[in-house]
Amino acid sequence: MSENFIIDEKKERFLINEITTLSIDGSFRTRNNDAPVYIKNCKDIEKEEFKKYTRKYLLQLYTDHKNSTISEDKLIEIITHFKDEATIRFSKILHKDTFRFGISQKMINLFFKYLWCLSLINEPPHCPFDNIIMQKLFENGITGLNNWTILNSKEDYLKYVDGTKIIAGKKSMTIASWELLNWNPNNTI
Repeated sequence: MSENFIIDEKKERFLINEITTLSIDGSFRTRNNDAPVYIKNCKDIEKEEFKKYTRKYLLQLYTDHKNSTISEDKLIEIITHFKDEATIRFSKILHKDTFRFGISQKMINLFFKYLWCLSLINEPPHCPFDNIIMQKLFENGITGLNNWTILNSKEDYLKYVDGTKIIAGKKSMTIASWELLNWNPNNTI
């Protein structure tokens, strides 16, 4: 095995580690004080155990979908599966005993967005739905959306997806491409 191959592998592992951290932090940090991820008195060690589980799940997603195309049905299955498994395993530390669909979709869609932007996977079928995208949907006449932080059903999630499909379709764009252009339209950092 050449040293260049080893270096390339180390660089990829570093990036995947960073992306995993960013995806977890970006979805677990909600601005909605009524919908935190954890119970009020959750211990740091319990949070770390949950994050370790979550990191392992995301790393397996990368392994399973590296350089592949993820269908819309498969993505919804992944989001639902993580939500359900996290709830079963960690309900005692989760706000209202559940890991919400909205947090699960944000984390997984954000993870896939990072991988796609680095050309490590093909374009994902959806995007991370958050307050910025919710506002863009409202500006384009899509109403009746619950805040992403409290979404707890596939049906509520699909309202975001369907609304974004309408808007993106008017511009002959995919959901992921439309979101990439609209999440930070002024390219401010």
